Amino acid sequence: MPGPPASKIDMVSERATKDPAQLSPADQRAVKAADEALKVVEGVLEERKDEAKRFKR
Repeated sequence: MPGPPASKIDMVSERATKDPAQLSPADQRAVKAADEALKVVEGVLEERKDEAKRFKR
């Protein structure tokens, strides 16, 4: 399922950085979900870095 057009993403992102309270409830949920997904990805990246360091030794 394709995501929204880039212009919609840019618009929501801009509003979220200026004043998150101005976002619609659906946009607030989308931003929260994106933040959670980013945390998961960052965690996996850290694990991979640690594994790479162990294999280099």
